Amino acid sequence: MSALHGQLLPYCGLRIGETLGLRWCDVNLDAGLLHVRQQLSRPCVPKQLKTPAAQRQVVLAPAPVTLLREHWLAAPHKAPGDLVFTNSLGRGLDYRDVGEGFRAAVKAAGLTGPGRLSLHSLRHTYASLLIAKGLDVVFVSRQLGHASPATTLGVYAHLFDQVQHAATARAALEESYQAMTGTQPREPRGPAGRSVVALMVAGESGRGAH
Repeated sequence: MSALHGQLLPYCGLRIGETLGLRWCDVNLDAGLLHVRQQLSRPCVPKQLKTPAAQRQVVLAPAPVTLLREHWLAAPHKAPGDLVFTNSLGRGLDYRDVGEGFRAAVKAAGLTGPGRLSLHSLRHTYASLLIAKGLDVVFVSRQLGHASPATTLGVYAHLFDQVQHAATARAALEESYQAMTGTQPREPRGPAGRSVVALMVAGESGRGAH
């Protein structure tokens, strides 16, 4: 598995077959978009996507766009119809080899979790990041290529609930505090004078990157 897989997958949400099926004609670096049009099957043969909804445009952040641009510049096979991820002969990668590479990288880094970490875990990481930022279920569903928002809710309902309830709880507590004291609450500060809220946000961002 190339380092690019590990850096790209948590920030695009593609299934591993969709990632391996990407061609350079599916990558719009100027617009920061991935056009998901096919996937690579187990024998490394292009095939149709899982569902019609899986054919989609995925928005990319600037950092992954930079990584892909660097990869394109260094790639020996970069014709529009060439696959983005290939072996030295320009052929598609076997998803099992990519998966084994990922597991080896996880073990070498000493990363552990409550369940088995796999390449598909990075897709869940991507969804969790979007939901934590308050993006609605329709957008998240489209980015993931789910058949419908109901599918997304079925998998991630607990995360949507956490985001919604956390905002409601903060508003209720804020209102109660002001009613009780009759003053605007002062934002707590950390030892170095930084906002505690800012410190918490930085901490959450650090955890999300894993």
